[in-house]
Amino acid sequence: MRSGLYVRQALALVMLGATAAANALPLDRAKPAGPAGASVWQAALEAFRNGDCPTAMRLIVPRLKDPVPQVDTDRILSAGAEMATTCALRGNDKGLAYRYALEGTARNLGSDLLWRMRLALELQKPMDSAVVTTVEAMAQGHIAALNETGFDWLTQFYRKLKREHQDDLRRRLLSALLEKGYSPTEPLASLDPLRQDYAAMLYAAGDKAGAETQVGRIDEPRIAIELSFDPRFRSMLGPDFDPRASVERKLVKARVAMEQRPDMIKPIVETAGQLLKLGRPSEALAVLETARVRIVGKTGFADAATQTNWWWNQLSQNYVMLGRFDDAVAAMRAGSDSGEQGGLNVSQTINLADLQNSFGKGELALETLKPFSTGERSVSPFGELALRKSRGCANAMAGHKDAIAEDLAFAQAHEADNRFAVRNLRVCAGDLDGAASSIIRQLDDPERQAAMLVNLSDYDAAPVKQPDTVESLNWGKVRARADVKAAIARAGGTRRIHLQSGEY
Repeated sequence: MRSGLYVRQALALVMLGATAAANALPLDRAKPAGPAGASVWQAALEAFRNGDCPTAMRLIVPRLKDPVPQVDTDRILSAGAEMATTCALRGNDKGLAYRYALEGTARNLGSDLLWRMRLALELQKPMDSAVVTTVEAMAQGHIAALNETGFDWLTQFYRKLKREHQDDLRRRLLSALLEKGYSPTEPLASLDPLRQDYAAMLYAAGDKAGAETQVGRIDEPRIAIELSFDPRFRSMLGPDFDPRASVERKLVKARVAMEQRPDMIKPIVETAGQLLKLGRPSEALAVLETARVRIVGKTGFADAATQTNWWWNQLSQNYVMLGRFDDAVAAMRAGSDSGEQGGLNVSQTINLADLQNSFGKGELALETLKPFSTGERSVSPFGELALRKSRGCANAMAGHKDAIAEDLAFAQAHEADNRFAVRNLRVCAGDLDGAASSIIRQLDDPERQAAMLVNLSDYDAAPVKQPDTVESLNWGKVRARADVKAAIARAGGTRRIHLQSGEY
């Protein structure tokens, strides 16, 4: 379970880049004409480098307002706008910082860095319409700056627009990102979830050719498999679509990323994840172990702050598939203890409780989830539903039937935030009628039936048999019901997918 807490870091990371870049600004970048022009900017730059923002601002601001003709070149003013914005941020005056960033970019003086600062400030507000306008401008004339922008910031912002049904802004954002050449520099960043949504939008608007173009660019196995169940798009994938081959292709990409970026954890985790889907847990474990010394020593990885917890998470999943259940719990606990996005961990803490539930240890799972009851850890809307499902299942196993009602009511009211939470919670509680009702409702919904059919399909047997639980046994009973089978048939039927079950 991924908590999705990324935007809170946007401004801090961009500001670090701004300080480093502005500190490194040489005067020959600007080439001021004449000694008077040089002396002012030289003094401002020296003050900035010494941390004396008041002096730097006193020198910079008048020149930004009233540039000296043929002296203050665009490059000089761009550097000045960077320093003014950074100084305002150092003083925690985000309003002033945004004004300088907006003025600099509006006059087309903005460097790539200044555009990223403008976008980061808008994301933090949040200023939804302004963010989309900025992304559109960057996609048109500053695509390199947009490519360098944190991919997770943009995808989290997109999910916010989707959750709030801001469909016009969502369509504009998708158009800017997917039709103007946006290509994030982050290794293994996938635009396919966005392409899936954009294809659905285009299809609904009658633009089937545009939808087919988006579908044709999708190679993320999870998305492609889901589209292969969707009557709108299955023919667009072609008659030879092979889910296993899709995973094999992603494995190749992940291995290439490992070679190209040995300083990053993410490609290692991705490689192991694809091997696990292919039913090759021993190979996946060997890949993960190549990083253990640096993970434990907390040295050597550029993305340690954001990916260490996911290394532990993947290690735990590998141990589960190998039948090493005590090791799986220990690894997930280590992931929980490692933090997340610079704060207290959410994802692995919930995943640990789910793991304890899968072993029938409801009371232990409730203990694991206690920090959420005290408000110590904030969660995304998706994470909130995952938490409610995990806690509800734990209460069911621990015999606290009455405690499930509140979590179930909340999950039902927010079902769109996590499409399987209500169903899983009812399965845990033994409410087979309610679980069947949730499944049938989703199977009868054209927008949700494909994902449900993927979830209901048959997969390869795990290399080591997993322990039976109340949830797994009840899940089998629900799938076998006549009303559920009838709904599956109406929706187009399930298939045998020659991969390990999981999140595809």
